[in-house]
Amino acid sequence: MIVSAPQIIDNLDHFEFVERQKRGLQNWITSDLDEPPILFNRGAVVEGYQKCLSMPASAESLQTLARYELVRGNYLAADLALCEAVQFGDVDRRLSCAHFSEEWFLNLPNAPMLSPITICSVPDRPAIFIGCDYKYYLKYALGLARSLTHYGCDWIHFHLMDVPTGADPDVVADKACKNWSLSIEVSPDLRCEGRYYYAAARLVALYQIASASGVQLVSLDADMWCNMPLGPIWEVLSDVDCALYRMPRRTFFHTQINASIVGINPSSLFFLKNVADYISSVLLDGDHPPWCLDQIALYCTLRYMQPKGLKAGAFPCIAENWFEGIFCPQKIAADSPYKSQWRVMSERWKDD
Repeated sequence: MIVSAPQIIDNLDHFEFVERQKRGLQNWITSDLDEPPILFNRGAVVEGYQKCLSMPASAESLQTLARYELVRGNYLAADLALCEAVQFGDVDRRLSCAHFSEEWFLNLPNAPMLSPITICSVPDRPAIFIGCDYKYYLKYALGLARSLTHYGCDWIHFHLMDVPTGADPDVVADKACKNWSLSIEVSPDLRCEGRYYYAAARLVALYQIASASGVQLVSLDADMWCNMPLGPIWEVLSDVDCALYRMPRRTFFHTQINASIVGINPSSLFFLKNVADYISSVLLDGDHPPWCLDQIALYCTLRYMQPKGLKAGAFPCIAENWFEGIFCPQKIAADSPYKSQWRVMSERWKDD
């Protein structure tokens, strides 16, 4: 039976929130994947919860209930509240795409095809996977590839979407890295902006390349640079099914996992297949997908599969000064305190 908002038991006590805050601060360092989302503003949560109790069941009250259950780690209760909220309409698209139940995952399409991809070649050893559209490839991915190669990356797989007629990605790839492979995709005609599709669909392609190659893969955002050798990244992936990066101090579920780095072992494709099916199902449901769909799919699938024995490793936290970590961003704000470091990196990895 679906429990509506007025039936919630009020057991939000101060001690629990203090303890969760302490663990949240610890997660800044450990990037622990097992903690539910952390709430730092107790007053806002209690106020929203109490307001929810006095309201009849509605999209707003049920979304409040769902957020409440998410931060308490009650994922199935959150799923039930969201299912009921959707019936009222006008639900935050990021929440309406959140699913944790066995029934929903078992009913996902079997190996859905968003768009046929052309696999030109696959890596024959552990590789970095970079998936993006062709404009991003020229603007960002090649700089990332140069930095990765400098720090000893032995193979890079490029998955390129919407390559213009007459373009030759092979020529520019040869200049950026030593060993590389390639797959190409033409995005389907869906009701969504290109960047929404590219950000999510790359994980569907990651599953297809992982299945075809049978090697360890680590997917990276194209708009980063590598700042040091990748040893710690491969070490995390050595004895787990998958490896993810937990974003520190984030309170909402759609920003719990940062999809900028995703690692997968070939013996554990069941996790990535569920992620790919999840993303495909949302992209093909006829509504515009939310931004962060890739992160929503990773987080919900993680929570669904952990009780089933999924062994997930946590990638090391990005340093507070990103330019001292393993990876750093190619895009920063104009008033960033790290602008001078960014200029050095930009000059270092630009095309010769």
